Amino acid sequence: MKSKVIFIVCLICILLVTSMTGLADKTAAEEAISTGTMSPEDIKIAHYAPIVHVWWNLLKEGADMFAKESGIAFPTVFGTEWTQDNANENLQALVVDGNKGIATFAVDATSAPETYKELQKEGVYIVEIAGEIGSDVPSFIINQTVKKDAMTQTEIVIKLMGEKGNIVHVMELLEDPHTLTRKDAVREVVAKYPNVTLFQELGDCRTNEEATEKIGNLIMLNLDKINGIVGTGTAPTIGIANVMTELGEKSKQIKSCGIVLSPIVEKAITDGYMDACLDFSTMGMGYTSGVLLSHLIQGWTPKELLVEVTEVMVTQENIAEAKQLMIDAVHEMAEKAVTNNLNPPTK
Repeated sequence: MKSKVIFIVCLICILLVTSMTGLADKTAAEEAISTGTMSPEDIKIAHYAPIVHVWWNLLKEGADMFAKESGIAFPTVFGTEWTQDNANENLQALVVDGNKGIATFAVDATSAPETYKELQKEGVYIVEIAGEIGSDVPSFIINQTVKKDAMTQTEIVIKLMGEKGNIVHVMELLEDPHTLTRKDAVREVVAKYPNVTLFQELGDCRTNEEATEKIGNLIMLNLDKINGIVGTGTAPTIGIANVMTELGEKSKQIKSCGIVLSPIVEKAITDGYMDACLDFSTMGMGYTSGVLLSHLIQGWTPKELLVEVTEVMVTQENIAEAKQLMIDAVHEMAEKAVTNNLNPPTK
């Protein structure tokens, strides 16, 4: 009888300790994926990507990572063409399907705000990923520092070149306002160095295959003239990785830096064929948009419009830790967003 009493007392103590532990403050990481006051299945959010593209695939990976860690479904829906009309149709379909939060991209910076206003009238929260709409219409905007990043990439390559020689800039969609910003940024940096020449600007490298072909043709014809290359888009960076890898040892005479660390780029840096890649945590953008939307739906309110991204410069020196650096960047971005961009519900 005495042992039974002792067992019951111990059980009560365990339950009390467990209960007190549950009442302890959550860490920022735990708060970032907390389901809060609603059950995960009652939170309906979605990520809309205008086209199938490697960059939006990385956003999808971040959205999927958030879904796995939080238990909140966060599916990605891809559009079929690069138009705001197509985006509007798909966004409205997501609302009809019951979604109360959508992460998206403004294909047309002029008309997208009107679309967002209409959706918000229907009680839908919007997180704009990497857009340049220049207004406070969405609840949040998650964006890299476009000009600063392109300038940083260019500076790195020029330094590796010894501040002399010819450099190539490879760009993605020319109709994307980000591309034009990057174009001007690279030109601005090159102009600072009297012994550096902008040898060529390659534009409209929309796919990995197109980028690889254009870069390959240019380098094969000018191998002894090109000293550095900068890729300021996802497809251009993968194209650079492919061509540098194909060049093998000869690639080391051309200094390179890309943006967005994909597996192909990671391998090229590991093997010594590429020098660096600035990753602004695309996965973190996808993940953090899920964090923001799920909190908004549960009564949290916006504090700051612009959400800070977490960037990592991956080089041959730290490439071995790249995967962990990326995961850390994802969680760091989400933690900062909860702290800096959200107000908790009023009690």
